[in-house]
Amino acid sequence: MGQQRGRLISQIERVKIIELIDEACKTGACQQASCDIVGISRKTFQRWKSTKLLVDGRLKKQSPPHNKLSIEEQKKIFEIVNKPEYAEMSPAKIVPLLADQGKYIASESTIYRLLRAQGQIKHRQAHSPTKVRKPKPIIAKAANQVYSWAITYLSSSIKGVFFYLYLF
Repeated sequence: MGQQRGRLISQIERVKIIELIDEACKTGACQQASCDIVGISRKTFQRWKSTKLLVDGRLKKQSPPHNKLSIEEQKKIFEIVNKPEYAEMSPAKIVPLLADQGKYIASESTIYRLLRAQGQIKHRQAHSPTKVRKPKPIIAKAANQVYSWAITYLSSSIKGVFFYLYLF
């Protein structure tokens, strides 16, 4: 089998491997040893035997969760979070404000997930974000033009006693 993790094994190969391992186990071989020889784990073999949902070696697509938000519910959430009074707020601020009013539209993480999917989470404020700028360098062209200072603690031979070093 090549001992490659994550390789796709066709349905025909799986059926053949299951038959071979079952036959070996009936003749007295250990299931673990048979799986090792074929190059799959024992857990994989057990999962293959119990799974009937395989099509072309892949699991069928799972149905959506029963509590998934409908399109109408998602639209309602977008209407509320994009109202002028909430448009500049993050979901971390919107959810408590709505809770104070006795309204619950969705959890904070759900609102974040929906906004991220629509590309609305990057920057919700009307103004642009602050830009971090480096301070301008101070250059001394003569003596006594630029001063700097620092304070640090120096330990002493006595535990808990420090010296203060002031540098100018």
